[in-house]
Amino acid sequence: MAFKTPRTISSVPDSPDKLFRELTRRKFPDVLPHQAAMMQAYAAKAVTEDDVALQLPTGSGKTLVGLLIAEWRR
Repeated sequence: MAFKTPRTISSVPDSPDKLFRELTRRKFPDVLPHQAAMMQAYAAKAVTEDDVALQLPTGSGKTLVGLLIAEWRR
């Protein structure tokens, strides 16, 4: 019994913005309001779609939104 596999409890948050709040090493307390709205809209409407395009202004954090959605889906 040298190796024990740790128990993993998989709890999936309701939306990707809630996943961000569960991260332990984040530098910001929360995502920006427009990012949260985008992720909540995705979770509510587009989760079953094959192709989704995210449209936000330049510099508004599309990469973070996309990565959180990808991790949430994984």
